[in-house]
Amino acid sequence: MKKRRWITLLAGLALLGGALAAHPTDNDRRTAAQCQELQEQNHRRACLACVARPNPHHYHANGPAGERCRPNNGQR
Repeated sequence: MKKRRWITLLAGLALLGGALAAHPTDNDRRTAAQCQELQEQNHRRACLACVARPNPHHYHANGPAGERCRPNNGQR
């Protein structure tokens, strides 16, 4: 019986962890208007270039250099 409880508990924690990892961060910019809100001009310029790509992308200003512009993966 204890083993079954542990398995249920671990499965619940795994689901909770996945939900927390997938939540929106509010750090990404998906439109030109959102890019204009950035304070640093170099981030603003890079963000505008990122969201203007033919395939949908979004920009993470606080991400590591070279990994700030990412594909949308189905999100808008």
